Amino acid sequence: MAGRDPKISILIPIFNVEKYLRECIDSVVGQTLKDIEIICINDGSTDGSLDIIKEYAAADGRIRIIDKENSGYGDSMNQALKAAAGEFVGIVESDDYAEPEMFEELYAAAKKHDVPVVKSGFYQYFTKKSGGAENKRFPFFEPDEANSIINTQKDCRIFMKQPTIWSAIYRKSFLDGNDISFLPTPGASYQDAGFNFKVFVSTDRAYFLDKAFLHYRMDNEGSSVNSKAKQLCICDEYREIERFLRERGVLDQFAQVEQWVKYAGYRWNWERLAPDLVEGFIRVASEEYRNAQTAGWIDFSRFDGNDIQDLEMLLSEPGRLAERIIAVKKALVSVIVPVYNTGKYLRKCMESLLSQTLGEIEIVCVNDVSTDGSLDILREYQNTDPRVRVFNHAENGGLSCARNTGINVSHALYIQYCDSDDWFEPEMCKTMYDAISGSGADIAVCGANVIYEANKEMKASDDNYYRVKFGGVVEIRNEHILNTDVNSWDKIYRRSILEDNDIRFPPGLYYEDAYFYHAYMCVSKTACYLEGAKLYNYVRRSGSIMAKTFGKTQKAADHTVIMIHFYLFLRERNLFGKYKDLFAHLFLEYLEISKRYTPDEDLPHLYAMVRVFLKENGDAISHFDARIAPAIAARIPKQKKLAGLRGALGRIYKRFNLSYRRDRYMIVKLEAMERKIDTLAEQVARLADEAGDQ
Repeated sequence: MAGRDPKISILIPIFNVEKYLRECIDSVVGQTLKDIEIICINDGSTDGSLDIIKEYAAADGRIRIIDKENSGYGDSMNQALKAAAGEFVGIVESDDYAEPEMFEELYAAAKKHDVPVVKSGFYQYFTKKSGGAENKRFPFFEPDEANSIINTQKDCRIFMKQPTIWSAIYRKSFLDGNDISFLPTPGASYQDAGFNFKVFVSTDRAYFLDKAFLHYRMDNEGSSVNSKAKQLCICDEYREIERFLRERGVLDQFAQVEQWVKYAGYRWNWERLAPDLVEGFIRVASEEYRNAQTAGWIDFSRFDGNDIQDLEMLLSEPGRLAERIIAVKKALVSVIVPVYNTGKYLRKCMESLLSQTLGEIEIVCVNDVSTDGSLDILREYQNTDPRVRVFNHAENGGLSCARNTGINVSHALYIQYCDSDDWFEPEMCKTMYDAISGSGADIAVCGANVIYEANKEMKASDDNYYRVKFGGVVEIRNEHILNTDVNSWDKIYRRSILEDNDIRFPPGLYYEDAYFYHAYMCVSKTACYLEGAKLYNYVRRSGSIMAKTFGKTQKAADHTVIMIHFYLFLRERNLFGKYKDLFAHLFLEYLEISKRYTPDEDLPHLYAMVRVFLKENGDAISHFDARIAPAIAARIPKQKKLAGLRGALGRIYKRFNLSYRRDRYMIVKLEAMERKIDTLAEQVARLADEAGDQ
């Protein structure tokens, strides 16, 4: 039985969640902080939820039940807030669950720092189709920013964070004193946005923990966040925020922040709405933002460039914005086009995509800070076809970053790539879409035509490399992985596989296709090969990354770095045992490529990197096959004593260098340190000679 004044009142709103409810209540009953009360609010459930909470209440006197007719989330929470007797209030949604120490640690932080709000990170919880579950940690702040008190009235980043009201506790007297409650409109959703905003404009002290406790379920189809019919509920929520600010006389202080946060909420809403609801919502949003602009509440400097273009369209051409959103929603395939200074080729690329026989596509163009007018060309196409979306990087991040941005902002269930100096045959998208969707395969592969502006001497080997060597649907084996080209652009992928396995292109590296391809194939089961179908046109030109491969370049070492990343991918997913032979073959092959094309003066760096890799992973690799590590070691020269000293000094420096710790396998050119190491090595050698040490 909880005391009359428990430390925390934990509120659990409940509506038809019998599938998840026991896991939720078990996690709350099992909290290490025992001085709590648990208020279960049954909002007119029609399944077995009420019987479940009655069963728990009979066994634990800390549980109180509010049983009422269905009136919505906001009213349920307000009734629970009025009934709460705790010093603090916490919330656990009935389809989520909490780690045992959650409320003990949040309460300890609140008392230690004397703050009305303590907030932590959380886990995004997914149930995998293949079985089991996955938790992805989602920090509220980065580690170097957390574990501190933040002035929430001055630090506007707070308001752009996800309104995770259930990963926090709130002092009850603070909520009561500021009249902070939920919008009680029946049938409404997204009341967490308003509650969160009210909290942070009402205090200048909140503590943020660099820990995560709450497991937030992302795959509950019954959750209100997944309802695509409630297109205007979010508008009600922001009107409530404006009312709250106006009554407290702080609307002028927070109006620009509120409109900034509101835009993010509205954008999220229109991206999730069913196509037939988009136009009505955009019309309402446009009117609201035109009024806000007249009132001087829009500060464009708060928005990034990609948001500004849509905001301007929302203000001046809402119909065109709605048309673009609807086109994206109807897309069956997302074609991602990374662009960097390819204005010479770009129009041919774009025309080939716009003339695809499959019209239901979105064309996601990611401009990586081009300086040759490529962005102007992309904007031109964006203004004439609603299927074209243009995203502009603020800083040049390279091909991998551009492709990753494309994955993150695209929407269709299937993804293709087209480099901006290449082009598709007209039937490319339809043929590839029909192949993967019709066969149920995880990936489909076609052939490519090679157009030579450089390296024409490679035609014979290219003809074999880009030839599709299999036919139809196959169960993927090592022979298929090894005898298929690694390029990203002659294939079509399932978004679900990319997301479920967190597959992205490795930033900052050349030959990123090799990592992406091998990672994807190793988590896939079947592939559909379109034998004889050459649907992609690849321009081999001077200055391209591939052309640079065949000259002496420091970046040749990236072939080996890619394989180290691939090893880590397999190890983290417990796949190394299955693919150890494939890994050994690939690592030795890519290491030879690195050796062949790395300048002689840079070879010691390559060898040192491989030695570090073997030292740190050799035992784990040998657990599966004792032959692999020695085979790799045999491909690099043995280290001499003097070279060993130099290498050791270099590794000591790198181990304590911050950028190296972030990615110890990245090859960092440390010229200044090398000169110091060379000088020290010479001094050691001279001393050795003087001592007669041979």
